[in-house]
Amino acid sequence: MNTRELPTEDLFLTNEYSIEVTLAGKDFDPVKATAIIGKEPIKSGRCGEPRHHHQENEACWEESFWSYEISSRDDINECRDYHITCLIDDIQPHIESLKAAGMERLYFYYTLTSSIGLLNIKLAPETMARLAGINADLYISCFDCFDPNHSFWNEAISENA
Repeated sequence: MNTRELPTEDLFLTNEYSIEVTLAGKDFDPVKATAIIGKEPIKSGRCGEPRHHHQENEACWEESFWSYEISSRDDINECRDYHITCLIDDIQPHIESLKAAGMERLYFYYTLTSSIGLLNIKLAPETMARLAGINADLYISCFDCFDPNHSFWNEAISENA
């Protein structure tokens, strides 16, 4: 059987993961969402506000939103199921309060960027059930930033019986 040993210090240089959750609605109040959830968003906006406050005649947000992100470069504890579950744990107890604050949609973005070209994604059935339980959409983006000179591909392959 062929095995490839990747030095521990290189484990963090192969893939990057991020999970972003967004709550949105035409009349949604992102300030209330921050108070309800207890986390500061990475980005938020109100319907009708310019997307960039420093430019005149800029396009405006079509709906109000609140977004929060968790990211990792840890291939051992990749954020896939774990961080989705953590975000669901943060939001699920507050679903009714968030709906009262105008939330109409809830969605997650899972992004994987790989420098070794390995873009396999598997979510546990329990994670998928929890997403369905809060009526959340899941979008997945994969970016193959394959680097043939990465140390992963230049290591010797050892034969193990």
